[in-house]
Amino acid sequence: MSDPKRELLVEQLMAKRALMEQRGRASEWKRMLDLAMTEQPVFSRRHFEPGHFTASGFVVSDDGSHLLLILHKKLKLWLQPGGHIEADDASWQDACRREIEEETGLLGCDLIDELIDIDVHPIPAWGAELPHLHFDLRALYRARSALVQAGDGVVFARWFPLTAIIESQGGILADEVGTDESVIRVARAAIHFRVSSS
Repeated sequence: MSDPKRELLVEQLMAKRALMEQRGRASEWKRMLDLAMTEQPVFSRRHFEPGHFTASGFVVSDDGSHLLLILHKKLKLWLQPGGHIEADDASWQDACRREIEEETGLLGCDLIDELIDIDVHPIPAWGAELPHLHFDLRALYRARSALVQAGDGVVFARWFPLTAIIESQGGILADEVGTDESVIRVARAAIHFRVSSS
């Protein structure tokens, strides 16, 4: 392989294999590695078979007690900032930082865990886009500021206690809207990370 973006991803996936297996993500890990090892344009949003990589930035507050979520306009769920990896993003983590800034206004977040979670989920057909899969790569960051402002495609950006997200079990968080299982899974991991690093 001669693609630095792809080479870095393969290196990161290999380094996290045991952890992902321990967290029950072995099947997703294998699918991601298989996709990364192909010669296909897997970072392009126009690659639909089987899909492409996306990037999510989970952000905890400075004290590690809260997680920043956005109310997604289209999906109507409280989710993490994230989106497609653009051609001028040097890495998928650069895409994370860009999405965090665009969707919440936060700048200069510190990286805590370069690959805290992975998720593969289906995306239905939308306009000219065919149904496909998102192979979502997730990094964990710590915010230096609590001031957030919802950006394009975002209704609200709000801090939630990690414990409230976990205890919600996918139920209502705020504004009669809930979250999904993958956000709860990362909240559990973020609490574990905080305890293990204190």
